[in-house]
Amino acid sequence: MRNKQTIRTLVIALALGAGTTFAEEEKDEKIPFASLPAAVQKTIQAEADAKSATIGDVEKETEKGKTEYEAEITRKDGKKFEVVVAEDGSLIKTKADDDKKEEKEHEKGAKEEEEEEDGE
Repeated sequence: MRNKQTIRTLVIALALGAGTTFAEEEKDEKIPFASLPAAVQKTIQAEADAKSATIGDVEKETEKGKTEYEAEITRKDGKKFEVVVAEDGSLIKTKADDDKKEEKEHEKGAKEEEEEEDGE
């Protein structure tokens, strides 16, 4: 029983260490819309206009040497979307921001972990 706890603790410590390493590769920072490159501004604004939406927070993300900009846009009906744009202004993707789905998945994962611990 004690060996299982020791192994579990080591696995968690290694996972946290690996997470820190990956986090160092990625850089995320909030950036004012006015500070974005003109091509990025134009693409984000066009996507917001097409959805009759307002532009919220914009993050600049650099991963493996590539820079992308993620902007949250909110439609008049309250639905939120995320627009991902490359540094040159090309649209990478637009996706619905489904916070409720993410919350449910997080709760499900936490519940499964709890059940696993109770089973031992």
